Amino acid sequence: MDKEEWKSFFRFLDEANEEELRARLDKAREVLTIVRSPEVRSDARRVVRLLEQELLTRQGRPASSAGSR
Repeated sequence: MDKEEWKSFFRFLDEANEEELRARLDKAREVLTIVRSPEVRSDARRVVRLLEQELLTRQGRPASSAGSR
């Protein structure tokens, strides 16, 4: 993903409700089962990690410190 796509994704993280976050997480996990490109898989893994961290944060659980924005 390029810089503008990441900016858009971070904006989504800030504005999305929990249901939207979970739907995006499901899609990102699905991408990981289909895609073979190392670059795309790397981006998808980062998206999954960031979505999981955001969901945990909203549930009041501390997210791991690895992989901060």
